[in-house]
Amino acid sequence: MAVLEPDLSVLPESGLLIGEDHVADSSGGEFQHKYAATGKPTVAVALAGAHEIDLAVTAARRALTQWRATPVDQRREALLRYAQLLRQHADELIAISQIDNGFRTSRPHSGPARPRTRSPTTLAGRTRSVAM
Repeated sequence: MAVLEPDLSVLPESGLLIGEDHVADSSGGEFQHKYAATGKPTVAVALAGAHEIDLAVTAARRALTQWRATPVDQRREALLRYAQLLRQHADELIAISQIDNGFRTSRPHSGPARPRTRSPTTLAGRTRSVAM
């Protein structure tokens, strides 16, 4: 079976997402990603260094504090919106995942692999128990 070259135009802009900030230049250098199905180089991926890791930990702690202060009903709505976005962008996420790990476009008897949206939807129904 022939292996098709991936459509690299679906990949997001290179860099790190730390909190709400996109960091284009990182102190950790870059890693040359290779398409798993062919071994050919695709894109250079930014790696986090100590500075970016510190920023990410600070952003995560801030986000946790904000999440804990968010009323349960708003948490539920956020998780439901997340599940909706996963469903809405499923084809894009599948294309990116295929480039990342080289899995096939379809699985026998089941069609295209779909992102799991049940987990955030299930969690949305349990927001009182995941209150932290």
